[in-house]
Amino acid sequence: MSINLELDSPSEIEIALTTMISPASLHWGHIFPKNAWAYFNKYLFFDTAQQSDIDRWKQDYRYLIQKTSLANNGRRLLIKSPGNTSRITKLLEMYPKAKFIFIHRNPYDVFYSSKKLWNTLLDNLAIQDFEEQSIENEIINVYKKLMQRYLEQRSQIPTKQWAEIRFADFISDPVEQLSQIYSILELPYFETARPKFNHFLQKKQQGKSSNYNYENRIIKQINKHWEFAFHEWNYSLSTANK
Repeated sequence: MSINLELDSPSEIEIALTTMISPASLHWGHIFPKNAWAYFNKYLFFDTAQQSDIDRWKQDYRYLIQKTSLANNGRRLLIKSPGNTSRITKLLEMYPKAKFIFIHRNPYDVFYSSKKLWNTLLDNLAIQDFEEQSIENEIINVYKKLMQRYLEQRSQIPTKQWAEIRFADFISDPVEQLSQIYSILELPYFETARPKFNHFLQKKQQGKSSNYNYENRIIKQINKHWEFAFHEWNYSLSTANK
């Protein structure tokens, strides 16, 4: 679905952190893109964060979770946040019973989808200019580090608290994939929820995922820096035309 990304629109928890003027949101890197890597290293990867920075992130994150839970009568929350891919250790410290769903996708499509998102974010949020080549470099570097951190940390997730699925499988048969997720994570009431999933999908039949034309220069860059991801999740490497 196409949405308008504005600071007061329903969106991911990172934008909510930004709107409450928390310094601990990685989205400040999209508002000030010239300093993006500094924000990512501090609040996405925690590489340059002091303990006080980590404590502030935990405090603000927990506040938003509690506030959202209260507004929804204490029901289980499903939080979509790509940034959490590299925060598994910290999240388990806060929520040891948290369950994680990781969806991987063809890395070439990830690049073009990320570039589309970056352009949308910068159009709506940025107060600095940022060149196309800089955007592409950020995507290459962030994805590589994000996926490597995920691979390093996922073994810390207890059994029955982690499910990993393929994006293409989810698109082709979302209800079956949801059934598998419920089973792996031992979540109750799937059959009760199934009609609601089907009803939602019927309303969204016109939606579709994007198809991208891979550029030779991008294929070369991705093959060079992201080769590990192709091997890890069994995607085929493309060969750039000379």
